[in-house]
Amino acid sequence: MKKEQNLKSKRAIIVGASSGIGKEMALYFANQGWDIAALGRRKKLIDEYCLNNKSISSYEIDIIDVETLSVKLQRIVDDLGGLDLFVISAGVGFINYELDFLKNKKPFKQMLKVLQDLFVGVMIFLKEMGTVRLRLSHLLAVY
Repeated sequence: MKKEQNLKSKRAIIVGASSGIGKEMALYFANQGWDIAALGRRKKLIDEYCLNNKSISSYEIDIIDVETLSVKLQRIVDDLGGLDLFVISAGVGFINYELDFLKNKKPFKQMLKVLQDLFVGVMIFLKEMGTVRLRLSHLLAVY
């Protein structure tokens, strides 16, 4: 849904906005007058807090699907009417205190693969956007 663009409002995409830090950032920026595209795999959770805040639009998206990520993100930027901030706050991790990290590197390799796919997908999207210029400070990753 295309938003009416207030000339003074800023626009942000927050990935991982279903819960945790991503949700809190979406609420914070919306309360500061930003238009927010809140993205996550669990759209119903985003929809619950969007009901009380018209500045937030929810989108169901799995950002590790890098083949379709760029097209989906471009549609979201079009809906927002532009982009000023892109936040990645996706993923969850648990510490396994029983694991000997020096002997078993498989969990690290799996985690790095997911982060690599995510990073590559976002960088492809940013490169393809072309018309939007983002300074490095406008891309925020929270892990």
